[in-house]
Amino acid sequence: MDFFSNYSELDSRRALSPRSFVLKQIREKVESGKLRSGDQLPSERSLSQLMGVSRVTIRNALSELISEGRLKTFKNSGTIITNPAFDNDILQKENAVVFLADISSPFNLSVDQSSEDSFVFSRLGYEIQKHGYHIFLLNSKQFESNGVFSSKMFPGFSVVVTTPDYTNTKKGFQFLKNLIKEGKSIVMFGYFDKIKGIDSIYSDHKEGAEKITKWMISKGAKKIIHISMSNDINHEYSLWMRDRFSGYMTAMKDAGYEPIEPFWLPATEEAPSPEEFDRYIHLIADYLKDFLSGKNKVDGIMTITDRQAYYVAEACSLSGIKPNEDIFIGGYDNSWNFLPEKNIYSTKFSVTIDKKKELIASKLAEVTIERINKGRQSANSKIVKIDSELVVLQ
Repeated sequence: MDFFSNYSELDSRRALSPRSFVLKQIREKVESGKLRSGDQLPSERSLSQLMGVSRVTIRNALSELISEGRLKTFKNSGTIITNPAFDNDILQKENAVVFLADISSPFNLSVDQSSEDSFVFSRLGYEIQKHGYHIFLLNSKQFESNGVFSSKMFPGFSVVVTTPDYTNTKKGFQFLKNLIKEGKSIVMFGYFDKIKGIDSIYSDHKEGAEKITKWMISKGAKKIIHISMSNDINHEYSLWMRDRFSGYMTAMKDAGYEPIEPFWLPATEEAPSPEEFDRYIHLIADYLKDFLSGKNKVDGIMTITDRQAYYVAEACSLSGIKPNEDIFIGGYDNSWNFLPEKNIYSTKFSVTIDKKKELIASKLAEVTIERINKGRQSANSKIVKIDSELVVLQ
């Protein structure tokens, strides 16, 4: 990379400190397109020699550029340019939307409905593109792990669409707060009222869990347990999971029954082989054995997804407990009809919640497009609850 200047040969070097000189050199090369996303920078030693400054100066300058999101350091690949030129015409347009989420589906109408986030963001993206607007998708996990929380990533963007889970970290929370201060619009897929000015389109998870619990109680269930499947050793609840458990507890207490502490099971891959399926069902049955017999026997099990409900139903059958006769099993999301498990397991679970994904996506699109066209008219937020529906399968 012989296009870097040497500080010692610069006539105006007194006007810039060595560190400012390095920053200016790299920024200019990125903005001009001479350095593109994915390009690898020379080592600190080589940059030090090329630019005629110390390695400490190079290291400090690179750290600042990493914090801006222009660079990323990889263990085996060195330092990489991670973003395109900031003066790109598209990035400056006011009719662009940023999706800060973890989705992998294309923006169309035929996306797999078993994944709620992918389904909603895909439908939302389809509507936004149909109106002629640009969309930029940022993976929130990568975005967060890189420590990139600069609004410079969005020089001309008018709207950011994300989920409440992104606010779980202090950095993420502060980043969104700063965007609001800078006049950006944020539309949240999920309930969020911690920052004024953020729009929320959501399904009430607490209310949904209450509906399932009350339905089981109406069928005679008195001992109901709420389980989650995760490989997170810390067993951390996301916001919506806390709401679900809160709804379960409320319904149990209202009926005069004692809530049971939530129970965690190990998770499996979403597309395991038939052999792995079989091993996993046996593993679940083993974990649940104390709740399927004896003094701790329950007559209702609530899970957090329809996929997990299929697993629990099959594990109960394996243990000689008949779902829908000896025990009620609740799922969530009303995605059971789109899951491959439907064709694998003969046992159905009892009940689920339809969160009305299509309606949520439609309302998200409506509010997002309104914010693109009109911006935020005031500090007031649009808080829109989409009513869920109890769906009885048996």
